[in-house]
Amino acid sequence: MKIIITVLIFIITFKADANPKCQWSDTSVEFNASTWAITPETFYAKEGDRVCVKFKSLDNPKSLRIQGMPIYMHASPKDNNVQEAMIIVRKKGEFRVICGGCTKEARLIVQDKQSFEKMQKKLDQIRSFENRNPHNF
Repeated sequence: MKIIITVLIFIITFKADANPKCQWSDTSVEFNASTWAITPETFYAKEGDRVCVKFKSLDNPKSLRIQGMPIYMHASPKDNNVQEAMIIVRKKGEFRVICGGCTKEARLIVQDKQSFEKMQKKLDQIRSFENRNPHNF
């Protein structure tokens, strides 16, 4: 009986923690790649953030790596799943996101905390303005 309860607890714990790689990330990005494009083209992160990088190929097998970061991923549409890894962005700057099998590249832009928060505040203002109902004026 004790063994059955232990196994049951293990199964429940494993199900609840379905993605341990990205469990403690500060932010995440999902790169979707096809032969002609990779989206998003630009992703911003804050220096020191733990970033969950998700990668999905939409047509043919592809690979993804980020210049200067310890990450290299493969994805195939046959797998029909998203590859995931977590990285810590330790230095600010602009990093090329290189997709093997794509004709385009993306960018990861890492900013210091102050610049990042200033940019986020500006984006929030733009979004709130875009979401206003013109009939309320």
